[in-house]
Amino acid sequence: MGLQRVLLAGAGAVAVGMLAGAARAGSFVYTSFDIVGGQLASDATDINDAGQVWGSYADASNNQFAFVYAGGTTTSIAVLPSNSSGVYTGRINANGLATGAVYDGMVKPQRYQPFTYDTNSSAATIYSIKTTYGSFPLGINNAGSIVGWTVGKAANAPFKGFDIVGGAIGKVTVKGSKSTNPTGINDAGQICGAYVDAGGVQHGFLLTGKKLTTIDPAGSTDTWASFVNNAGEVGGYYSDSQNSTHGFTLNGGVIATANYPGAVQTVLNRSASNGILAGYYEDGAGATHGMLYQGGHFTSVDYPGAVFTNLLAVNAGGSAVGLYRDAAGVYHGFLASCPAGQFPCS
Repeated sequence: MGLQRVLLAGAGAVAVGMLAGAARAGSFVYTSFDIVGGQLASDATDINDAGQVWGSYADASNNQFAFVYAGGTTTSIAVLPSNSSGVYTGRINANGLATGAVYDGMVKPQRYQPFTYDTNSSAATIYSIKTTYGSFPLGINNAGSIVGWTVGKAANAPFKGFDIVGGAIGKVTVKGSKSTNPTGINDAGQICGAYVDAGGVQHGFLLTGKKLTTIDPAGSTDTWASFVNNAGEVGGYYSDSQNSTHGFTLNGGVIATANYPGAVQTVLNRSASNGILAGYYEDGAGATHGMLYQGGHFTSVDYPGAVFTNLLAVNAGGSAVGLYRDAAGVYHGFLASCPAGQFPCS
């Protein structure tokens, strides 16, 4: 397995200017990522402590691009020399190196291939992992090490974990599992995620070198570990026998449950470098709201006028990114920025 390096220039990296339409609600300032006229959808999947936002959008012809938003300016990125019919974005680290997957129609079999994009040099590196459907990076640390999983086309095909360390592609596997889904890696090289055992039960996991820690909160029927931060704290969510979903954290060997008050579902997606957590909850009426969680305290976050909000990531300043759905059913990425000196925002 090799890699291909593509320098992005010309139409590949285009500054499209200031985003209009920022709105204030409480002390958050909300910005919707409506990047080009007639776009079909957008999302925002991560934000680093420097305030760089990483996401993707589809234009009116369903050509798909990644983008970086920083300092009020959006840079649109065509990962391949020609527009792609599929781009997924993952995470961006503190050094501005971002991950994603792009659909490559020039390889056989045609598939999604993982890539990195360096916001400092405007260069993309595409990694070739031969699978029948694609490979999707989910986590990156500040050294640039990446974890994710590959997907086959067959029904119920098992997921296979991979890592990319120093440009070399390797495997991440929980011994004896039917499926391994790595989701995050911290600067110490600890890897978290979920695996399915021989009996079909899903467990969270943390790999520290070759040491496996299986994560099963009390009462759980399946568990998903979404992140591991540099303090070694793991978090995610689990389901119980009543089909309710609960957020959880694992810190120092102790599992704590996080339930938004009155919610029927609570999910933790991501941790900031200082331990602020981002996710979403579902209320008793079935509405989905974004949320932040720190020190046992929750903050509900709803994009103004949205019928659905999900926070996918947050930085140490309390600014968060995610996805909302408007009344017309269109999905938009957004930024809820917390101005300096106003943290915590509400």
